[in-house]
Amino acid sequence: MSALKFSDGFVNNLEAWNKALEQTLAVQSYKKFLQVTSPFEPVVVENNPNLTGSNSRNQCHENCRIAESNGLGKKISGWKITNEFIYADLGVGRMRITHHSNLILPDGTLINPTRDDICSHHLFLRDDNRHFDFEKRIGYNDRMVFGDAFLVGRDSQRAIPRNKVFFVSGSEFDRDLIYEKFKVHLTQEEVFADMPRNLSKAEQVKWMALKSTASFKK
Repeated sequence: MSALKFSDGFVNNLEAWNKALEQTLAVQSYKKFLQVTSPFEPVVVENNPNLTGSNSRNQCHENCRIAESNGLGKKISGWKITNEFIYADLGVGRMRITHHSNLILPDGTLINPTRDDICSHHLFLRDDNRHFDFEKRIGYNDRMVFGDAFLVGRDSQRAIPRNKVFFVSGSEFDRDLIYEKFKVHLTQEEVFADMPRNLSKAEQVKWMALKSTASFKK
């Protein structure tokens, strides 16, 4: 997310993040989806990559696992929330949640030890039902939820439910996928070993989008 641009007026401090949380919960489709996903309330969490030596971007689960093994706290699984109130790039009416791990300190404070190049905080929804499987390298996909504002200028898409689950990977949207698991493939050989046979090129690309973090460059 570090390559994205902040929305106009967003100043990247605690006050702005708390306001973004209030704005998020004011959108009924966003709020309803978060309530269905987890019994916990979404909160603002501070990013502190200096808490531990392991803070690599895109390695939040591993960073928290190492921090827990070092006695700094307990790894907490959940979802990182982004939308138009934070990033201009996401567009009005789109909320994206990404599988994410944070650390809960002995005093009960949630902290993010993973490096983020621009954000002082993030919005987080705890979810104790979905954890990254370190043995099999399997996590969960992103979800995209559309608010009513998404319909502006999109009359042809009125059939899209406001609180429906969507998977997103780049420009790939697929309807009704709920908590789809994906695997972190490290090599092309691993991808092709797991991929079903006799798929067309388009089907292979879609399979990778829905089932893997792998991407092939032309």
